[in-house]
Amino acid sequence: MEKTQKINRIPSVIAGLMISVAIVFDLLGFGLAFIPVAGWLIASAIGVVAFLTFFLWFNFRGVSYNGTRKIALSGIGFLLELVPLLNALPAWTISTSLMILVVKGEDLASNKTVSIKTSADSAQKKTQIQQKARARQAANEESYTPNESGNSNIIPVNARQNPPLINRDFKGIASSDDSSRFIKAA
Repeated sequence: MEKTQKINRIPSVIAGLMISVAIVFDLLGFGLAFIPVAGWLIASAIGVVAFLTFFLWFNFRGVSYNGTRKIALSGIGFLLELVPLLNALPAWTISTSLMILVVKGEDLASNKTVSIKTSADSAQKKTQIQQKARARQAANEESYTPNESGNSNIIPVNARQNPPLINRDFKGIASSDDSSRFIKAA
């Protein structure tokens, strides 16, 4: 049985680091939000840097942005950080935390699917092995027929193709001209 490695694209330590960096970006944005014009421009630039930071960080961790939830989460955080005074909100912390939860949920669902599939595969393989064993047992039971004289000694049916080296009537090694080891075709 093959072991599958569980998917964990964002371990707890990395998630903690991501949220810590998001808090730093949000604190910078909050501090600059109340400085007119220059603070707003710098806060917007920090929002762009934060977006690129998390976009690359998630991509390096194997998270793709092909789902609408992920695009919406990062897009909302980015847009809130671009608007003056709204960038005082902890948008990066919230969007990063939600993104981590979405990714962990996907990983958990993927891991459950893998283990269910593995269990189903194991059950299917077990059933196939049992069916092969039953077929072999049935073939072994049907492969012997009484010999032509009708006595209790039995000769394998496949003796027509591969004659046995042991004469079951004699209980010794059969000679090459011994005709008792063959079954006559009916």
